[in-house]
This record gives sequence, structure tokens and C-alpha cells, in this order.
Amino acid sequence: LYTIKFEFQIMTEKWEVLADLSFIHEDNSFEEWLVQIGLEELRDVLEAHGWDNVDFINGTIQKIDLQNMAIRDKTKKALMSSIDEDLADFHNNSLPGTVEEWLDTIHLSRYLNRFLSNRICSLNRVVRIVESDLTKVFDIHPIGHRRRIMKSIRDIKNLLQLDEENEKKRRVSITQKRVVWKRSENDIRKGIFYWVCYFGCDKVESSDNSEEVRRICTKQQNKARKEIKFPTEFNMKISSTKVDLIDRLTLGTIQTFRLKDISFVSRAKGNPLFFCFVYNADRSKGLKMCHVFKAQTRDAAYGTCSTIAQAFDVGYTDERALSEDNEEIPP
Repeated sequence: LYTIKFEFQIMTEKWEVLADLSFIHEDNSFEEWLVQIGLEELRDVLEAHGWDNVDFINGTIQKIDLQNMAIRDKTKKALMSSIDEDLADFHNNSLPGTVEEWLDTIHLSRYLNRFLSNRICSLNRVVRIVESDLTKVFDIHPIGHRRRIMKSIRDIKNLLQLDEENEKKRRVSITQKRVVWKRSENDIRKGIFYWVCYFGCDKVESSDNSEEVRRICTKQQNKARKEIKFPTEFNMKISSTKVDLIDRLTLGTIQTFRLKDISFVSRAKGNPLFFCFVYNADRSKGLKMCHVFKAQTRDAAYGTCSTIAQAFDVGYTDERALSEDNEEIPP
């Protein structure tokens, strides 16, 4: 009995050690590759600098990196030769849907919370990251991981550009047909969602002065270009009674605009991705604020403005019907 208990204890401790090692070395093929080429002594130094996965070494490591790691010339030559001959150069061949999916494809999910905590919650923000951000903002220091991330970002930029080119070709092929954004009344009552980027607001004297509204819209665009931090991204929910700005991470409502207090909706002059609306924040004081947003595409900006206008009509119709139902019928 004592012998069995002792052996079980040893096996348990051994299992715990193996579990710890498997956590550190996520990719067994990395170690196997080094053993195969007779350079297993380089495992620790390569891992420490972020080259810990055979799928992401070729195309991210350079001779100067080996020199900085104090790897001897003979070993350096053998390693670079094996990398060129044995390991494929990695590329992102398809667009990931989310930041989590993107980090998972490059085996760096460990950094997900660092990106989300800095409000990097979409590919539109991922592609705006520069290499210095990785150390200063996201506290990612292994050079191999940084190279892997930046190489992947370049691939995503190319894929997005290709998508944009295909979209332009599609627009030409449909001979500039206007996209119809007519929504059903029931869908509007439930709420229509759009992705928007909020750029800020400014006081406006009159919603009837379209030139003043467009000037404020341009002012907020220029202000955003000068600021370092990213504009805030929201899900905009448009219904027949209100417009809600919803946090994309927590899904909580950040701000609500009563639809009957929105007096003007317009796309920006000179930049079709931007649009704005004038909101009567305080009717008693005559306080009106012009809120500026950016959509993902030209059509989305047009659709958002059209949906707000249609929602106003649906809300007005519903309110009239309700008042007529409540009206007393004379004897």
C-alpha cells in the first residue's frame, strides 16, 4: 500500500512538471525541428526572444537578430539555411473576423487582454498600430512576437486594400446604382444597428444653418487627426423612439438621444464617410449640439442617415395613431 501511494505521488509530481513544460512550449514541433537540425541548444535563447513557433519564424527573423543573440557564425549559418529550406514563410491569407480570432491565428492569444484594455476591438484599429505601440502601449517586448504581429498587420492591410479594390470594381459594375436603405417599419421599431466611430460634438446656434453644421463636422474631423488617442467606436441602435450609442465591449448603453429631439441629419461635405446630427439637448435653454460620427463605408453613412430619417417618420406615425386611439369618441 505504501509503495503504491509513493509511486502515485511520484507520477503526480511528474505529471505536474510535464504540464508546466507544455504550457511554456506550446508548439512541440519547434523543439523537434531544433533537435532534427542539431541545434537544440538554441531553444531557450530563441524562445526568450519570441521565436517559439516554427510557423512564424521564416520571414520574421534576420541575420542581425542572431548576431544580437550572440549566436556563433557557424551556428548562425546553419540555422538560417534550415529556416530557408525547411520553414514556410507565413502569411494571413484571409481576413479574421475579430481581434480575438486574429491573435488566435498567429498563436498570440496571450496578449488579447492587452489589446482589448486599450480599446483595440476591431481590425480597423489593429491596422493603425505601429511597431513602437507594441512596447510602449501593449508592453510586448519579445522581438519575435513583435515581428510576427507587424507582419500579420501588413497582411491584413493588403487584404483590406484588396477588398476595397474589389468593392470599387463592384460599384463600377452596377453602374453607380444607389443602394436602397428602405427598412421595414417593424425592424425599425425593434432597432437597426450600425457600427459608428464617434468624433465629438460642438454647440450649434441653429439647425437650420446647414453651413454651420457642416463646418462643425469638418472641425471635429480635423481635431481628431491631431489627437493621439483613437475616436471611440460604438454600435448605434436606431429605433422609432430613440438612437442609442452602445459600448462594443460591454454592450451597455452609453448615451441615448430622443428621436423627437433630433432636428437635423446630414452627411459631411467633402468626406462621405462622415455624418452628423443636431440634438436639442435642452429645449428650455435652446441648447443644441452637433454630434459627429464616421461610418465604415460611404453606403453605411448614407444608410445611417436614411434610417434615422425613416425612423422619425415611423415614430411620428406611431405617435399619431396612439393619440387617435386614446381620443374620446363623442356620443
